[in-house]
Amino acid sequence: MNNYINQIFQFVIDTCEKYSIDESHGLKHSIDVFRYAEQIYQDELNTNPELESKYQIIMYSAALHDMCDYKYIEEEVGLERIVKFLHGDLHLDQNSIDLICKIITTISYTKIKKVGFAQFTNPLDQLAYNIVREADLLTAYDFDRSVVYAMLNKKMLLLEAIDETEKYFKIRVLQQIPDGMFLIKFGLEKAQELHNLNLSKVNM
Repeated sequence: MNNYINQIFQFVIDTCEKYSIDESHGLKHSIDVFRYAEQIYQDELNTNPELESKYQIIMYSAALHDMCDYKYIEEEVGLERIVKFLHGDLHLDQNSIDLICKIITTISYTKIKKVGFAQFTNPLDQLAYNIVREADLLTAYDFDRSVVYAMLNKKMLLLEAIDETEKYFKIRVLQQIPDGMFLIKFGLEKAQELHNLNLSKVNM
């Protein structure tokens, strides 16, 4: 597993370089989501030991989730690269690859607002999906990450980017809890903590 994790993050680096994925969605973001996913997983494992069977799915999905982000790369092109990597380099079985692809293409806040949460037949798959989804949502509370995105992706100057981010937090990030986006106890508690920390940065 550890060697595969090294390969996965090298794949993230290579993809970011190839498709000019800026640092707001690049390596550090992948690591941040990976770490949050690990924390949520470990907390859930205390009451649901069967979740251990989904550890690989959760962690791979967390690390790779933005490597097919439409803002930088056509989703289908990104997915093809991910599938080729998971099959050819990591030798994953097709069912695992299909599950990872379904998770990473359905965790988007925007997609969920349009069509709702993705549904999985297996309750453990559903939980794995929610762990990755909520780990990604938790990283949205990083105010400076959104400033970086506005500066690099929207070509804004710093003060303009800060103003843009304040507006974004009001209409999007600080609405995540009221919108019912957190279904897991650890995710909700951490989100509330991060939400409160950001209230001083955004004049509500």
